[in-house]
Amino acid sequence: MIDKSTILEVFEDIRQNGEWDINRGLLYGYFFLDENRQKLKTVGDNLKKKGYTFVDIFKAESEENEKAEMYYLHIEKVEIHSVDSLFERNLEFYNVAEKFGINSYD
Repeated sequence: MIDKSTILEVFEDIRQNGEWDINRGLLYGYFFLDENRQKLKTVGDNLKKKGYTFVDIFKAESEENEKAEMYYLHIEKVEIHSVDSLFERNLEFYNVAEKFGINSYD
């Protein structure tokens, strides 16, 4: 799980060194990981209804000890986030992953 302190560090780094204005809409990408492409497609379809753009489902690079092929669902949306709102978005997507039986949200 991505904790709030990690998000705070990223936001502080962007404010100090970044090229982006985090007070404006930025394109945020979100990723779900599972071995079942159909489950990922179902999640993608569900999130499209909520205004997210489906980007792709693509094969994840395999770790040596992985037995099953894994796939990423990539969705994105232009949003304005604070540390708190991005933390809440992540909690929402962890719940989506749990609801649909997805291996993980990243």
